[in-house]
Amino acid sequence: MNDIILITKHDISSAYSCLHYLSNELRKEKKITLWSCTSKENFKRIDDGFNYSFLNYWYGSIKSVRLIFIYFHVFFLMMKKKTDIILNDIDFFPIAYLVKKIKPQKKLVLYHTELYEKDVKTFKYIQDFYEKHANFPDFIIECLNERAIYRKKKYKINKEIFVINNTLPKMNYNVDRLVDLKVQKNKKIVFYAGGCNLDRDLGKFIKELSKVDGIFFLAYCYGNKEELKSVNDMCQKYFINENFKINSAISRTELLKIMHSVDIGIIYYDPEFSINHYYAAPSKFFEYISCGLNVISTNNEGINHIINENGFGICIESGNSISIALSTLLKRGLKDRNEIIDIFNKKYCYEIDSKKTINELKRVLN
Repeated sequence: MNDIILITKHDISSAYSCLHYLSNELRKEKKITLWSCTSKENFKRIDDGFNYSFLNYWYGSIKSVRLIFIYFHVFFLMMKKKTDIILNDIDFFPIAYLVKKIKPQKKLVLYHTELYEKDVKTFKYIQDFYEKHANFPDFIIECLNERAIYRKKKYKINKEIFVINNTLPKMNYNVDRLVDLKVQKNKKIVFYAGGCNLDRDLGKFIKELSKVDGIFFLAYCYGNKEELKSVNDMCQKYFINENFKINSAISRTELLKIMHSVDIGIIYYDPEFSINHYYAAPSKFFEYISCGLNVISTNNEGINHIINENGFGICIESGNSISIALSTLLKRGLKDRNEIIDIFNKKYCYEIDSKKTINELKRVLN
C-alpha cells in the first residue's frame, strides 16, 4: 500500500481547510503528509506532526531563489518509492506530469480549488501546459459541481470530475449559544468576517446596511490598527445609535462559536468581477449554515441553488442592493436556526458531502 503526499503552493494556515479535511480522512487508512507554502509565522497554527512547509527549510527565507529550490524539493518528494501524489491546483502540475511519465505506476490526483484566470494567476507556461494535459491526472476533484461542469467543457476533459464542496465536518465541540454580544434582543445581528477593504465590499456593506432598521452590524476584520479605525470611523458616520461593533480578527474556532449567536451572514463575491467569483465556492458559506445562520449572498452560480432550494436566505439579484435584499429577508422572516443546522448535518456536512468522492478516491489509490 502506497503512502500519499498532498502538495499545495498555498498558505493553508487560515484558508484551504478542505486540504486538512481530506488529509485527515485519508489518514484513517493510509500514511499521508501535507506539504504547503505556509509562512513560518503561521505554521504553528497547523503544526500537528503531519504538516510540513517548504518555507521552514533553509531556502525558505531567500525570496529571490526559493521557488527554484521548492521545485526541486517537490520533484524529489514525488519521486519517492511507493508514494502516490495528490496535487492541489496546477502550480506544480508540470513536475507531477514528469514524475508520472518516469514512474507511470504512481497515481496522480489533481484537486482544484482555483480557476486560474484574471484574478488568480500562475506562470503562463504552467497554465498552457495544464490546458494541453488537463486529461492526464488519474483522478480529478473540484470544489463545486458548477465549476466541474465549467472545467470539463473549457479544457475538454473526457473523464468524470468528482466534487467535494468547501464545507466542514459536523461540529464536534460544545458551543456556547449564549455568548453575550450585548445587542438589544429585538435586533437581528448581521455578521461579516473579512478584510478592511473599504474601497470595495466592506464600504458598500456599511452604507447599505445603515439604511435598514432593526439590525446590528457585527464585524471581525483583519487589518492593522489604522485600517480598523477607518472602518470604525465609517460606521460612526453612517450608523445611528451605534448599531455596530467592529472587532479585530480572531481564530476560526472562536468565530464559529460566535456565529451561533448571530442571525444573518454576508457572502459577497461580485459575479461580474471574475469567473472565480461567478462560480464562488467559499467555505464561509458552509460555516454560516453549519451554525444556523440565514445568508445574504450575491447571486453566485452554485451556492445560489443551495440557498434558494433550502430557503435559508436570499440572493442579491442583479441591479438590486444589499439593503433591499436584507429588508426583503427580514420582511419574509428568517428560517429557524436549528432547522438550518439540521439541513446542514443531513445534506452538506463534510461527512455526507465528500463520501462518494472519497470512497472512489480510496478505490483508485488502493
